[in-house]
Amino acid sequence: MRIPKFTVVVFGILVGLTILFIFLPDYQIKSIEINAADNPEIPYYKFDEAIQLWKIWKVTIFQPASLILIIVTIIVAAIMIAQLIAMNYKLAAKDEIQTL
Repeated sequence: MRIPKFTVVVFGILVGLTILFIFLPDYQIKSIEINAADNPEIPYYKFDEAIQLWKIWKVTIFQPASLILIIVTIIVAAIMIAQLIAMNYKLAAKDEIQTL
């Protein structure tokens, strides 16, 4: 039984985007704070504005509607893979009957 490459790619993209949306704000905030500490000649308010924007993103992504969308996306991808696996089993069984 083989899962089509298209399904693996789509599922990988969906999972990757989900992980990216969840972990990117924390990474960016830490990176900006490190850059602010490394560059004392640049006024801190410029870094603070960027940090506030990423905090807004983080708050927005964890709103119930966003979480529901992420969960629905993962469920749809899992159902799609399950249907393709079931379809592959049915096709394999049908092919074996025809060859006998």
